[in-house]
Amino acid sequence: MAESINVKPKFTFRYLEGHEFNFLTNRNIKELLQKWSMYKQMKTALFNFDQQFQQYQKQDFFTAFFQSPEIITNLKMLLMEDSDHYTLYSKEERSEFLFRIVQHLSIGGPICQFEDDVQPYIDTARTIYKDLLTVQRDKLTKKPFVTSFVYSLTASDDNGNTIFPSKENNHQTFCYAIVDPAKRYVKLWYCVSGGSPF
Repeated sequence: MAESINVKPKFTFRYLEGHEFNFLTNRNIKELLQKWSMYKQMKTALFNFDQQFQQYQKQDFFTAFFQSPEIITNLKMLLMEDSDHYTLYSKEERSEFLFRIVQHLSIGGPICQFEDDVQPYIDTARTIYKDLLTVQRDKLTKKPFVTSFVYSLTASDDNGNTIFPSKENNHQTFCYAIVDPAKRYVKLWYCVSGGSPF
């Protein structure tokens, strides 16, 4: 009787140097991110991978991701819950990526100059969202749907201490990996709070 062998795919990643995300090159958004003291701390990177991705493989995928010499090398090179209104949104709504983008932008960086109007936050969040996620139209209904998977990433040492994206625990220190299985891209969007804003 033949034994079934379960072989996990070994993902290989390659840094796609020179890719510029539109939201970081858009003059108006760049000015707002600078005003909110986030532009200098915010980093992005684009990597591709060589195997088919299924969401159930996310643990193996990100383990391979953080162990990849290509990732390690390039990351080194790149490198408000007490509000009265916080409960207006359900836990599920607060976990949505678009909500998190708006939250990060509205909290801002260490010397943020807040907006009196919410519209700049919404417009900027919409641009970031569209730039990072992949959307397709359903052939039958013609309605758009997101084909990317978004993951909030942290890495810990052997003692359980967070070491990535930063040792400091802060709402404005984050790393999101957006996986596009069809194009085999991983887009990273991360920000380390507390760095120099200039």
